[in-house]
Amino acid sequence: MTLGKDPQDSLATEKTAKLTIPFSFKAQGSVRPFGLLVHVTRLAVLNTLATLTVAWLPTTDKTITSSNGTDLFKASHGKIRGVNLGSQFVFEPWIATKAWSELGCEGQESEFDCVMKLGQDAANKAFAKHWDSWITKEDIKEIRSYGLNTIRIPVGYWMNEDLIYHDSEYFPHGGFAYLEKLCGWASDAGLYIIIDLHGAPGAQVAKNAFTGQFADTPGFYVDFQHCHTEIPEQQSIRKVEGALSIDRKDYLHIQMMDGAWGAGDPHEHLTDDYYAAYDNHRYLKWDPRVEVSKDSYIKTSCNDNVATNWPAIIGEWSLGVPDNVQETADWKPYSNLDFYQKWFAAQVQNYEQHQGWIFWTWKTQLDEYRWSYRGTYLSGFWQTSS
Repeated sequence: MTLGKDPQDSLATEKTAKLTIPFSFKAQGSVRPFGLLVHVTRLAVLNTLATLTVAWLPTTDKTITSSNGTDLFKASHGKIRGVNLGSQFVFEPWIATKAWSELGCEGQESEFDCVMKLGQDAANKAFAKHWDSWITKEDIKEIRSYGLNTIRIPVGYWMNEDLIYHDSEYFPHGGFAYLEKLCGWASDAGLYIIIDLHGAPGAQVAKNAFTGQFADTPGFYVDFQHCHTEIPEQQSIRKVEGALSIDRKDYLHIQMMDGAWGAGDPHEHLTDDYYAAYDNHRYLKWDPRVEVSKDSYIKTSCNDNVATNWPAIIGEWSLGVPDNVQETADWKPYSNLDFYQKWFAAQVQNYEQHQGWIFWTWKTQLDEYRWSYRGTYLSGFWQTSS
C-alpha cells in the first residue's frame, strides 16, 4: 500500500485557486495559475460558504477570538499553525482503511465508486454517519489543546449539490450541514478556517481518490466542465466584484498556488491581490531532485525556497518518506524519532518565515505518526523531543 498523497500532488502539476475561505482545487498539466474564475451568477453560492468563516488573514487584517475571547494567534505571533482534516468530506482510503470498510466501500477506489456500489440512499446514510464521527467537537477541542490555531477542510465541488449531474455523477448528498456544524465548532474555538476545494468536476488528476473519483483520465480540462461549473476562462474574481460594486473590505479571500510551485505566475489573471494569499505544498517524498538521506532532507527543509509571494501558507506537508525506504531500519518512525523531530522542526522554522503551515493530516488509521499530527502526540513524539 502506498502511504500518502499521489506524486501528482507534489510536482509542478497541481494548480490551486481558493475562494472565500479560501477555496481551492487541484489540477494537472500546464494550466493557468489562477484557473477557478467565478461567474457572477455563482457569487451567491460562494457567499453562502463565506458566511461559515473568516475572509481575511488572522492578526494581519483582523483579530480572531474564540467565543470566550481567547486569541490563539498571540502565542504564534500571528503565524498559522494548523492541520488538514483529511478524509472528512473527500475520503482518501489510504488514510483510514478501516473507516472506509465500515462505510461499505471496501474494494472501491473513491467516493464516486462507493456511491455507485451502495446506491444513493444507502450511501447518503453511510456517509452521514462518517461525517458525524470522523471529525467531532472533541477533535476540535484536541486540536486547540495542542496549540494549533487553524484547520483546513478539503471538500469536493459536489458539496454544492446544485453542481452535480445527478444522472451521471455519484457523490454522497447532505455534507453541507455537517460542514456548517464543523465550522461552527471551529469558530467558537477561535480557529482560523480554510475550506479547500480538493476535487474538481470530472477529476483533475487521473486515478486518484483525492479528486473524489478514480477516473482513467482527468476529465476536468474540457469545455463542458467549465460550463458545468460556470467557470469562465478570462473573467477574474476582482472584476466581478468590481462590477457588483462590492466594497474592498468585503472581498472574497482568495488563495492560489505560489509561483514556487511551478505552475506559472499567479498574478497573470489576478492584478488586484488585496485579501489574497498564496499556497505551496511541500512533500520531499515525491521530489526527485532531493537526495533520499536524512542529512539531505534536513538541509533541504532548512533552506527550501517555498514561496515567492507574500503572504504564503504551506498548505500541505508531512513527515512522509519514499515508499521504498519508509519501513527500512534507517527510516522506521519509532526507531528514528530524533531524525523526525529535527526534520519536523526544520520544516516549521522555514514555513514560519512565511505566513505559516498546515500539516497533512490531523489523524489517520495508519498506526504511526508521519502523516498524523494527532499521532505525534499519541506516540510520545514530543515527550522524547531533544
